[in-house]
Amino acid sequence: MNFLKDSFNKKVEFIIDDSENGEILLFLPGSFSTPQAWKPINKFLKNKYVKIFTSMRGYGLTDETRSLEDYSLKHQIEIVRVISKELNKDFHIIGHSMGALIGLASLFTNEFPIKSIVCFDANPIWLIDKKEYSGILNSTIEIAKKFKIAYDAGKKDASKIIIDFYGGRKTFEKFPEKVKQYCNKTSKSNVLDWMMTINNDFPKFNQETQNHAIKNTNAKFIIGNQTNDLVKSCNKELMKLFYRSKLEKIDKASHFLISTHPNQCAKIIDNFFTRAI
Repeated sequence: MNFLKDSFNKKVEFIIDDSENGEILLFLPGSFSTPQAWKPINKFLKNKYVKIFTSMRGYGLTDETRSLEDYSLKHQIEIVRVISKELNKDFHIIGHSMGALIGLASLFTNEFPIKSIVCFDANPIWLIDKKEYSGILNSTIEIAKKFKIAYDAGKKDASKIIIDFYGGRKTFEKFPEKVKQYCNKTSKSNVLDWMMTINNDFPKFNQETQNHAIKNTNAKFIIGNQTNDLVKSCNKELMKLFYRSKLEKIDKASHFLISTHPNQCAKIIDNFFTRAI
């Protein structure tokens, strides 16, 4: 079976590679992504791990449970919950982009036995100060609104707006046709990914559980040195927040670094678990 059933009686993609003993890694891909997003990194990993792969709401084999009226992170956190229940063991989270955001949100609830977290280009926008980063926040909201308007109008390549926002100008054009088609096909779920930002309706976490997580969890944050200002700002704040964290930049990499620089990303993961765990 390549999926589990959640509390909504919906499918959550679940692929387990337990051919080797070792730490359990739960890989959370970003928006527009499936477990295939981790294939390049998986190829270069040297250490032995038990690897779990899934996808977020509306992508891969994971059912969409959100709507324009109910888009809260509880739907995404449920993915971690059902997998955690299935594993019934401590595990680590490896997240990219939206997957990293969901990993952090899951960690902040302090509901799961998460031992550490590794985030590639994490974008938890709720962490940045609205006054200090007002320009970045406002421009991000405008991009999100522009994307939703284009999607609602039935624009064929509406997803290009978001892909280029994160990856830089003409990033979407360089994607293989099959990837472009998938992005366009799953744009509805990406609109739902953005509804918190569009409505300025960000999650709030219990301060006690969040503080416990940031004080006691080893965290590694990785960004491309060419990533956008939103991601740079989010990671700047994450480094202030976490007591036991390190930031690493990958040269000549942008938001899609897990695909463009898989060898370097894999080495970072291996080194993290060799030294820190």
